[in-house]
Amino acid sequence: MSDIVQHLNDLKYLALHDRLAEVDPKVVAAICSMAINAIQPKPAVRANASTTTRKAAQSVAPRAGSQRHRLLEQYWLHDELTDEEAGQASGLRTPGCAYWMRCSELRQQGFIEPTGRTRTSTAGEQQNVCRITDEGRRIFEYSTVA
Repeated sequence: MSDIVQHLNDLKYLALHDRLAEVDPKVVAAICSMAINAIQPKPAVRANASTTTRKAAQSVAPRAGSQRHRLLEQYWLHDELTDEEAGQASGLRTPGCAYWMRCSELRQQGFIEPTGRTRTSTAGEQQNVCRITDEGRRIFEYSTVA
């Protein structure tokens, strides 16, 4: 991941200094694709999974990545959120959408982290409050440029 961030920082420097034209557009596209793929990991599938299971995992990969990106955007826009608040703010808190699983994936990837505080959910339960990490902020900012 740090190589991707370094490449993106290099592109940012060139863009801020009006030198981006010096870089082959295919190189820029490749670096942006790497950043996007970093927040769209392929869902894990068991080695002995059936063909239908593998196809189902492949079919949800882009949608899951899009959901992660929308959730990460909310953590970027707001200082601190619970999974429920991020789901609501992103418009993903709808029947059949497992937005909390995408939040869990963002935590596993190191893009958001718990603050140590909790807030009461709409169901009356305590939920952990999270914030975007520096790594999550960099990945989000660079993936929106693409």
